Amino acid sequence: MSEIQQTPSSRPQPLAHTIDISAHISRSLTVSTNLDQDVIITTKDKIANALHEVLPKFRRRVSWVAPVGVTASLWIALASTDFNQKLLGIPADTWKGAFLLAAVLGSIWVLVAVGRAVFGGASHAHVLSSITATHSNATVQTIQGHVDT
Repeated sequence: MSEIQQTPSSRPQPLAHTIDISAHISRSLTVSTNLDQDVIITTKDKIANALHEVLPKFRRRVSWVAPVGVTASLWIALASTDFNQKLLGIPADTWKGAFLLAAVLGSIWVLVAVGRAVFGGASHAHVLSSITATHSNATVQTIQGHVDT
């Protein structure tokens, strides 16, 4: 706290203090950096081969969408339809049986597709590791540089 100076003819006046904000901030500020970069130098053929190998696995991650949509539609149709009329010469019970069979098969399709997406799909890390994989006759060089600050 600042001291108060009193003069006989005036009110108490605080003493003038200066605060060096930049010095205070520089003493109490911690700066962390994470600017390391990996540079990959490769050929177009190697990237094409890596993508050809990994993309089918990568697509499995979203392959469950179509089965879920079809199967949900079949179950909704079963729940909301009476199947009480003959259509195209086919009895109502046959239609109901066909929809029920399709919904059950669709549910199995959903389980298989979700299993493949969860356990068989590739991630971005798989794509990068496939591209950066080295062969026995390849050499890997690390280039270290100095950055002026």
